[in-house]
Amino acid sequence: MNGINLWELIEKQADAVIFDMDGTLIDSMGIWYDIDREFLSKRKLEAPSGFDEKIEGKSFHEVARLFKETFLLPETVEQIMGIWYQMAYERYAHGMQMKEGAQELLRRLSQHNKKIGIATSNSRKLTECCLNDIGILSYFDTIVTANEVTYGKPCPDIYKKAAQNLDVNPEKCVVFEDTGAGIAAGNAAGMTTCLVFDAYNSHKYTENSVISDFSIRSFCDIIKR
Repeated sequence: MNGINLWELIEKQADAVIFDMDGTLIDSMGIWYDIDREFLSKRKLEAPSGFDEKIEGKSFHEVARLFKETFLLPETVEQIMGIWYQMAYERYAHGMQMKEGAQELLRRLSQHNKKIGIATSNSRKLTECCLNDIGILSYFDTIVTANEVTYGKPCPDIYKKAAQNLDVNPEKCVVFEDTGAGIAAGNAAGMTTCLVFDAYNSHKYTENSVISDFSIRSFCDIIKR
């Protein structure tokens, strides 16, 4: 969409904006990288090559199942999820940081009466405690987690459900995502997509920007216009 200003498109053509959370709104992808490594290290295990890409965009439950199947873990899927939840809770409940410019963008969207949603592969409890701690939970008209749909990203289910909850046609939605799986999900849902740079996915930023309608290095690229 060369020549089209993203904020102008949002202001004039969009009824809703839907955000991925981890790595998009919140600078948190490093947390899951550390949790995965710590979890495996305690069991003297190592992730095979390409495993990070394999779990990208999957729901909490889907990732736990992949861990169990890949590493032949004795714990149940529910037990694995419980372990991860305990490892992540303190990090998410206290002191998480938003991406630069994200809060100002949320404020502007609210001022322009745009509906705002979250579509995340994280759990609902961690999502809500994180957004509440930062003080932005009230901005969101809906929160959908991948555990609440049949298939996680890159399938479009989570974005379709978010649009349904917001009572907005998918083509009137703009999606912000930091991963290729997330962009693919937004595209498949028929929405306008924007790739957001994240340090942990920087090696794929150029590749993923090709499949996205827009790409930004920072939310400041939007709000400064």
